Amino acid sequence: MQRTLTVEELYRLRDLEGASPLDGVWYLGCTTTRIYCRPTCTAHVNPQNLTVFPSAAAAEAAGFRPCLRCCPESAPRLPVVANDPATALASLIEENLASPDCLERACDALHLGVPAGIDVGARFALTYGTTPRQYEQTARRLLAKTLLAQTGLDPDVIARACGYPDRPALTHDFQESYRLDIGKLRPKRHPETLAVVLGYRTPYRHDLLMDFLAFRAIRGVETVYRGRYARTCAIGGETGWITVEDDPAKSRLLLTVSESLAPHVAQLMAKTRRLFDTDCLPGEVSHALSGFHRQAGERYRIEGIRLPCSFGGFEMSVRAIIGQQITVKAANTLAGRLAQRFDMPCETPLEGLDTVFPDPSVFANDEAVEAMGELGIINQRAQAIRLLAEGCSDGSLEWGSGCDAQQSLQKLVALPGIGPWTANYLLMRALHYTDGFPAADYGVKLGFPGLAPKEIERLSEAWRPYRSYAVMSLWCAPHD
Repeated sequence: MQRTLTVEELYRLRDLEGASPLDGVWYLGCTTTRIYCRPTCTAHVNPQNLTVFPSAAAAEAAGFRPCLRCCPESAPRLPVVANDPATALASLIEENLASPDCLERACDALHLGVPAGIDVGARFALTYGTTPRQYEQTARRLLAKTLLAQTGLDPDVIARACGYPDRPALTHDFQESYRLDIGKLRPKRHPETLAVVLGYRTPYRHDLLMDFLAFRAIRGVETVYRGRYARTCAIGGETGWITVEDDPAKSRLLLTVSESLAPHVAQLMAKTRRLFDTDCLPGEVSHALSGFHRQAGERYRIEGIRLPCSFGGFEMSVRAIIGQQITVKAANTLAGRLAQRFDMPCETPLEGLDTVFPDPSVFANDEAVEAMGELGIINQRAQAIRLLAEGCSDGSLEWGSGCDAQQSLQKLVALPGIGPWTANYLLMRALHYTDGFPAADYGVKLGFPGLAPKEIERLSEAWRPYRSYAVMSLWCAPHD
């Protein structure tokens, strides 16, 4: 059955829970102005003139235009749900918007045909109230609206970054769909940096997420300083950097991107959303973990806990493998030396950032294994990294949205040097799998004294599909 909600039901939910849990889940369209808004919009409209849509794409397909006040393009998205090809397809569409054949690429990644398979297409319509093609077209326009309104990028650059063939195509699309001249959207003052905002739903424990990332930052590749996350990036042959800061008063993150990476801003926005878990539905997670809170105790109830994904699945995997049986600090340093060993320098204006983590292909040879040995990485782990790199290079190992988690788990544990704990950790952080659960983990066992891992595993069945958030709560809660 398609997701539906009446205006009265939405207002009732907003009165009970606030507007934030509804943000990006539902949109309100005004039938008199033909403008659609986020539930958080401060505009006053007669409820009798409103209709509810399950996505921005559904609103635009019905002939509504985005509000210039609440900016629907900045709303959090629906989270990717484990084993749900519809939300995975939407996520991949957003990530590949720079490509004119964005939908085709997304379908290829999920091994679907175009149009998407009948079952997936039907499920997509039930979730988003529209077709994948209409979702792609809306996402492209909203990305362009973001870049036109929030940055000083040249419209020609914006057109290419959003997958339009040229500036006239962008201009025509906005005139036809929004009845708007793109010049009207440009900021009054030319921004000094390329920065965009990414909304999130509250509560949001940004402090715990930053502590988690800071403790595991790879030297030379990532830094966390005074609430700002920064890292180097390499995409499409270009290198550069990003920074991410919290704006809690407006429930959003500020993502700043080096101009060298402007053509890849769609991909960077998608990666940042996953890294900072902005699309999480905290109320839904809390409800699903009610049994966990009763069994583990209130000390582990952390409203707004997040599951930080990684910026790159291979990078995270290498960091996890070399971190086995050494301290976290030592693993951070060793991963940084590994990046520097393969000569991947990156000039940035940011202190402590000077290295890009190498591509998997760099590690897929005997020379790389020898070089890792010279750095002190034992042969078994070096071979595991090599095999992992080969799998990433030939496509037999995938890290994108919609990957089959159980299939990935089986492939990972089949590699020498990767056990169940490492594989589950990688599912959580490389795939952003919300239902990972390393029952034998030390921090997990601390929450259930006296219970064997198999007993903890049985208990955790009731917390699906959000067991990864239970693990994060166990890791982030203070221990005596």
